[in-house]
Amino acid sequence: PASINAAKASAFGLDSFSTIAIIDPDFADTSDFETEYQSSVFGSGSLYVSINTVDFADSVGPLCFATKDQGQVKLVAIEVNQASQDLDNTVPLLQNKKTLVRAYFEPDDPAQPSIEVQARLHGTKGGIVLPGSPLSAAPNKIIAQQGVV
Repeated sequence: PASINAAKASAFGLDSFSTIAIIDPDFADTSDFETEYQSSVFGSGSLYVSINTVDFADSVGPLCFATKDQGQVKLVAIEVNQASQDLDNTVPLLQNKKTLVRAYFEPDDPAQPSIEVQARLHGTKGGIVLPGSPLSAAPNKIIAQQGVV
């Protein structure tokens, strides 16, 4: 894609790119993600496919998050919520209903009580970027702190 090629050629020197996907049994599985996104992966990057948001937080989150000069942060959980939900995301989601996504972060170092982080949510459907994507976190200031969940 053009955005990946632009990133490779940019001044900040992108030399690796990974793609992360979470299976949605009604819409997409691993083979769909491989077909759609494998061509975007380059360098030492990989395509990571998680079975649900809990698996994503457990396996992929710690690989992806770092803060400038403050150390690593880890993704502890993601909650995708339309009215009520639990951290295992067991309540089914409904199409065309407003949805809130909460991400819970902690500093990787237990001795560090908190770190300020930034986050953006990118949404696609069938490889098409959703209107308004990416969304910035609200409020704009996010604090990763120990014991969030």
